[in-house]
Amino acid sequence: NNSRRTVIVSMKAARASSVVTTAAISMVIASLLVNWRKKVLRRRRKNLMKEVEDEKLNRAKVVAACKELLEKEIEYEGMVNEVLAHLAVEGSLQLREVRDSDGKIDYGSSDAPVALLKIDSWYITPTAILPTPIDADFYRVAKKISSGAIIRVLDRVTTNWSWLQQTFSELAKADDWTRIMLQLAKLDDGGKRIRCHVIRSDYMHDEPTRRVVNIEVNTFAASLAGPADACTKAHQRLIAKMLHAQSFKNIQTVLPSNKSAQGIADTLAQAVFLYAKKFYPYQSLDRANLAVLFVTIAEEDNECCHRHVEKFLFDKYKIISLRYTISQLIKRRQRSTNKTLLDPNAKIFLPMSTTAQNEKEIALVYFRLCRWERYGLDGWDVRSDLAHATCVEVPSAAAHLAGLKRAQVEWSSRSGLIPLGLSENDIKDITAVAVPQFALDDPATALRAQSTVNIDTRRGFVAKPARDGYLDMAHIFGRKKVLDLCAKAIIGTDSRAKGLVIQALARPKPRPSLVLTAKQLNVNNNSPSDDKPIAHLRPSVPELGIFVTAVIDAFQKKDKIDEKKNYSYRYVQAGQPIGHLVRSKHSDTNDGGLCRGNAIVDSPLLFDDSDSTY
Repeated sequence: NNSRRTVIVSMKAARASSVVTTAAISMVIASLLVNWRKKVLRRRRKNLMKEVEDEKLNRAKVVAACKELLEKEIEYEGMVNEVLAHLAVEGSLQLREVRDSDGKIDYGSSDAPVALLKIDSWYITPTAILPTPIDADFYRVAKKISSGAIIRVLDRVTTNWSWLQQTFSELAKADDWTRIMLQLAKLDDGGKRIRCHVIRSDYMHDEPTRRVVNIEVNTFAASLAGPADACTKAHQRLIAKMLHAQSFKNIQTVLPSNKSAQGIADTLAQAVFLYAKKFYPYQSLDRANLAVLFVTIAEEDNECCHRHVEKFLFDKYKIISLRYTISQLIKRRQRSTNKTLLDPNAKIFLPMSTTAQNEKEIALVYFRLCRWERYGLDGWDVRSDLAHATCVEVPSAAAHLAGLKRAQVEWSSRSGLIPLGLSENDIKDITAVAVPQFALDDPATALRAQSTVNIDTRRGFVAKPARDGYLDMAHIFGRKKVLDLCAKAIIGTDSRAKGLVIQALARPKPRPSLVLTAKQLNVNNNSPSDDKPIAHLRPSVPELGIFVTAVIDAFQKKDKIDEKKNYSYRYVQAGQPIGHLVRSKHSDTNDGGLCRGNAIVDSPLLFDDSDSTY
């Protein structure tokens, strides 16, 4: 018994010793792992800091070299030739019809063996010769907010018809366009359909506060993706050639790549695939016989921009695109037996051309037209058919309303964002890039706008229409004119008073930009003396636009308790920043815009704001 007790005690002691030893070994191993992890993190942090420093150094070298190029007028002609050639190769063209005295399109000499369209019918989109400097931090912030909070709030507004009704109720009483679009937007209430968003969110710098300010969000026909891509490629090639870019690392850190048109095509294709999966789950895309419809206008002058998207759709996904004007759709609707574009299953089938027999089912419609009122009731009937069809709309009526300036006034404020159920971080991001703005369709709000304009004398204010095209109202500048509009809104004497008052930004610091003029100017009398295009430096103010896309699939669930239909969202492609667009205007111009002839297509030359020498 004694020996047995001795053995048991010895075994317990050994077991306890082994436990202590194992614990000690575990502690040593854990300590080694912690130290190893700290070393790895320190090494990563050091490498990351080195990469950041190298990126800044590289950016400073390229920016300095570009600054030297601006000072070498002898190089201007060569740079102009390079950029124009690249833009022509990339297809950055716009159409202008040349007509004779009888109003017929001039196709050139009738003696020619082949009818040729005169070369001056096409012109290269107005483009900068060298990129315009933009603060790198400003670019990153704009990109982050656009692909995050902005795209989420737009999607929430699209699926919340009560919010839209409350926002546009007063404007709808005076504007038939808003009233009809609001009725069609009810079809998207609750988000029961596939949603596809293609937006461009525009930003500028507020000079005194150094804030990034959101100017507007375009949910309808977010244009100039093709020319923006072509401009970036032309600038990258020019700098690589003129600055011997092999001596610089990662030129894309200074001139970010731009794939806006391809990104839009990828998004449209994703929506088409979802449509095919929903209605033809057991068929391939070819067998489903699906196509994308572009609804355009006869006088379209930016056709090449969207031809880029069509090209990518076919080259990468073999998806056919059809182009119909609103007049062609009206005629087809009138010739149909039931006087509608819809078949019994609410689908739309269209032929490839007016003489083709085979028809394609429209899986997605991309709108290039918004002025439906110009075509009377027939135009609105076509828009209603497209809204009631099963096809995906880009944008839908609700998404179109969500991007109007009147809606942006609401969702730029905290009180307008809270009902949408957004997170606190999203609310902070959106309000951080907003400026004071007021809708004049409510007398109380108009009175508040009038008071703000009177009190804040350091800032300027601008009045804009509640939506583009409303009563053909132009932008109104000048404190007195803005106050007069507020007074009319308070007493309700003028329907034009249903506009917006927005705080204007302080004029940003101008940056040098090399642009192209159509003709050489005579210094003595300031008159054209030569038809040869020349490049000249001007002080420019850039406006940065970020292209973002999203595809949201709504799938139906059944609640086991009440058997009611609930719809959940699945973000197939959520908040993808696909590219950018810079439009630079002269620093003395208030109203910038490519269509108004005040701005040109540009690309960003990222630099650190601490470098004030540019």
